[in-house]
Amino acid sequence: MNQGLAILMERIDTNPEEFYQYSNPTTGLGGVTHTSSRWSAVILMALDEQRSGDFITPEERAELRRKLGVVSGDAFHKHVLRKLMEDQTGDDSSDQRSGGKKVTFQQLTALNAKLGNASSKI
Repeated sequence: MNQGLAILMERIDTNPEEFYQYSNPTTGLGGVTHTSSRWSAVILMALDEQRSGDFITPEERAELRRKLGVVSGDAFHKHVLRKLMEDQTGDDSSDQRSGGKKVTFQQLTALNAKLGNASSKI
């Protein structure tokens, strides 16, 4: 594996918040863009077979996509949990968005555990 890619993969594991991504159908490369300008150019180059085909294999590219997908899924999960916590604040606007239903911390904790992520970091 290219050493630069190995370092990037390790960085994704240790600092996933630097790699939160979102999908934008106008950007090409399968619609994948990255919110972190620090890593955007490197990731887009690694995912582009024409630009990195000489030093990154298709399997390595697939692994990079998988890791970025995991980071995205985790970011989405945290975003949903934050939205549920907003319901707990008593803000009237959140009551309207949630149909007036309040979610208790215990319910949120149970949901988080049921989903297989018992982390208290939200």
